[in-house]
Amino acid sequence: ECIKQLLPDTMTVGGRTYRLKTFLRGKEKCVTGNLMVNRTKELKANLGEKEGRHILDHQGDIPAQLRGKVSFVFTDWRHPVRSEFIAYVRWRGGCWVRFWVNRD
Repeated sequence: ECIKQLLPDTMTVGGRTYRLKTFLRGKEKCVTGNLMVNRTKELKANLGEKEGRHILDHQGDIPAQLRGKVSFVFTDWRHPVRSEFIAYVRWRGGCWVRFWVNRD
């Protein structure tokens, strides 16, 4: 069964509701860099640091079924020193953690 069909379409975290969208197409399992950034912007899902920090601060509200299955990409949350890096959040070591990925 398709993983997308098993996951919720929305989640409410810290009183804010977010619509979950995928930027993968067809049989893709992963995309990175500019392709990921462009697709996220096409979907109008380019959230920034404020939303990323809110989600991390209220990560206990993130549905458990998303653990290890999704990453949250914040194309408008840039690394403070290296602006070519954007933030993403994924499940690791028992909690949701922010990482940096090169958008280029």
